[in-house]
Amino acid sequence: MNYVTYVSDARMEKARSLLKDNSLSIKEISAEVGFNDQNYFSRTFRNKFGMTPTEFRDAAQK
Repeated sequence: MNYVTYVSDARMEKARSLLKDNSLSIKEISAEVGFNDQNYFSRTFRNKFGMTPTEFRDAAQK
């Protein structure tokens, strides 16, 4: 695993952890993990986990 992949994976895992808590908006979470563009964050998250951040949050709340 190269450095870029490692950092990207770490950012996505942190985002996944933060999404389980409803106190932060998705925009705030995307900024917290280092994404300036929320749409790019959502696409990257979907590519990694197979669902959007909103879908993940909804599933985690059930």
